[in-house]
Amino acid sequence: MFAHLLPCLLQLLTVLGAEVPAGNHESTSSCLLQQGKRITPDRLAHEAADPYSAALELESDAEKDLQDPTWQWWLDLPEVDDQPASVKLAILLLIKNEVGNAKAWLDWIRSARRHGLHLELLIHASGIGPKEQENATATWPAEFRQSLLPQRAHTTWCDIVNAQVLLMRSAMTDPAISHMVFVDTASIPVELPWVIYEQLALASESRFCKSKHEKRAETWSLIRRSHARLLVDNHDGLRKQLLDKLHLVSEDLNPGQVCLEEVVWRWPLVLRDRRRQDMGNLSQLMDSCVMFVDWQITRNPTKRRRDWEGGFDHCEDCDALRACNRAKEAQLAHPATFGTLTQPAFQELLRSPFWFARKFEDGAMSEEVLDTADSTWRALSQGALFSHGKQHR
Repeated sequence: MFAHLLPCLLQLLTVLGAEVPAGNHESTSSCLLQQGKRITPDRLAHEAADPYSAALELESDAEKDLQDPTWQWWLDLPEVDDQPASVKLAILLLIKNEVGNAKAWLDWIRSARRHGLHLELLIHASGIGPKEQENATATWPAEFRQSLLPQRAHTTWCDIVNAQVLLMRSAMTDPAISHMVFVDTASIPVELPWVIYEQLALASESRFCKSKHEKRAETWSLIRRSHARLLVDNHDGLRKQLLDKLHLVSEDLNPGQVCLEEVVWRWPLVLRDRRRQDMGNLSQLMDSCVMFVDWQITRNPTKRRRDWEGGFDHCEDCDALRACNRAKEAQLAHPATFGTLTQPAFQELLRSPFWFARKFEDGAMSEEVLDTADSTWRALSQGALFSHGKQHR
């Protein structure tokens, strides 16, 4: 009578690094429909049925691009067989010269490792030159100093692609890394580490927070290794392809038009994934926002970004969090900033489907909230994978 749970159990075992019979690592619909609060039949139905009329336009765009000769080089690339069976997450942190909300990240990382969850932290600091790295990081905790990349990539407004490539390439030097997620200095961790690993074991797809109306996605995505390998190995060609399609050059990029990192990763993968499905294979993409960001602020005139499928759209009963919003200080093309995170607001984030959240000022989490967060992340051991679901919290 429990046969339908076997795929789930096998996938959860991979989180612990257990030996699993070959051929049993693939996600299955029956597994996703059985487990946890994060992936439920209602949610899957919501994500599968786009209620916006623009979905038809996107479908038409996909068909058009699949027939476009200029995309064939990308579509004809062979599949990458580089996806580990077990879960190991790399946190790819983009900063200028300081790690914001450092205490929260340290507590979260240490909690994950305390529970036996292997993960990697990699930091790209655009404002710290290699020669000044030693002095600039002298007061950093050891975990941060050891994670700072010695190389720097050129970044500019609306183009951090080279830094993302450098971080992904660095992550892939560890053959055990299965997934990587982009965060920044204004981000905080929210979800319990073991729950994230459980969800990735259940569904290994890349997760992008897409726009409702356009072929773009939030910067803060989670990418599976096999996709990252394709993107990194072909990023120069993808950059040229997308800029040509937009009739732009790098110097033309600005938030009123498009940010390159918002278009260069997801849409090319959508096209390849569509081709995969046409050949009878399962999708390797999920439209899912792992990062809470509030773009829907009244003073933000950048309508394109008001339409991200994240933020309060998926944070139900989040009145306390909304009250922390410093929307009056919003600037052009920026999401809302949160100057403080109260206890009730943090509890609302914990109950939300998000794994991380931004944009929180350094020091927004009081000592009391940090203590609550730390005790929450410590509370459940990795063994809880087999006895607790998110619905039990």
